[in-house]
Amino acid sequence: MTEVAEAQDFISQCSEAALSRDPIFALFKKQDIEASLAASATGKYADFWTVDKLADFNNTVDACKDCPPEVKAIFSGSKNPRLRASKIGNLLLNHAKELKESGGLNAAVPQSPAANTQTFAAQEAATPRAATAPSPGRSVHASTSDGVQDGPALLTLPAMQRYEFDGNLPPDCQLRVRGGPTSDAETLGVVTRADEIYATAVYGDWIKVELPGSGFTGEAWMMRQMESTPLLVPASEPPLNSTGYQGTGHAVDFDPLQSSIRSQSSTRSPSRQVSRNELAASTGPRIASAGNTNALSQSVLASTQFNSSDMPQTVSYAAYQMLEIRVSRLEQELSNVLAKLRSV
Repeated sequence: MTEVAEAQDFISQCSEAALSRDPIFALFKKQDIEASLAASATGKYADFWTVDKLADFNNTVDACKDCPPEVKAIFSGSKNPRLRASKIGNLLLNHAKELKESGGLNAAVPQSPAANTQTFAAQEAATPRAATAPSPGRSVHASTSDGVQDGPALLTLPAMQRYEFDGNLPPDCQLRVRGGPTSDAETLGVVTRADEIYATAVYGDWIKVELPGSGFTGEAWMMRQMESTPLLVPASEPPLNSTGYQGTGHAVDFDPLQSSIRSQSSTRSPSRQVSRNELAASTGPRIASAGNTNALSQSVLASTQFNSSDMPQTVSYAAYQMLEIRVSRLEQELSNVLAKLRSV
């Protein structure tokens, strides 16, 4: 039998009451210890000790007045979630082996239903609950009857801000989406680096998000940082107007033509300017319309992109695509009007 298997067998024979008498194991639930030991077989502790579980355990450690120093050391030094998960996994494995070899913990101690209830109540009391979601219309400075502010302030963003995974997170990291700004809220799903994330409000360490094409309905929240460790950071691109996002991944009301941006098209040099003839003849990928750019599209492009002096303006390829969406909608509306006129 391997050391990991022996440690698992030892913990499985220990009652909750016996584990609660140990200063280290008392901070964990028995099922969490067993799951962590199971992960020891592969060393992939981060598969079990996710970002959310690390945040919950950190709250438990902060609430413990006599927390063992070896447990406190987990949250000192590096703030990399994967490294912290490994620290917890190795601590539990080594501690279980030490207790087994020394004969510590009386595994034969019976545990009555009353003891089960008391142990669970103690664990619940030691784990502070995250702030509940603010109700709609609640003042961001709402306070309790004794004058103490009730939770962090809810900051509604004037424009939707795109967020992305922090560069220090593992490449295959996944972050959970919850129904409220608390670790106790329902888990709606997970997102990866490839997903688009837009924030509409900030509430403490959480952001209220909209996820294009995800299928999530209702409120969706994500943790943007754990303690001072960033998980989600604002993207480098400009924020989207909150009225422009339509849940399809395109912000049709955002006008990037107001800013002078170098062309980022793969077919043009970054420093090259786009002339009127080049732009009108461009056959780049279409976003919302089919076929080539017609006379109406070219007219709108010409009148929007260039000033009266006919001097070429610097425009990004993304701006051209955004304008294509608008032109397509105008064409569709015009077609609808003509169809109605013909039916009269």
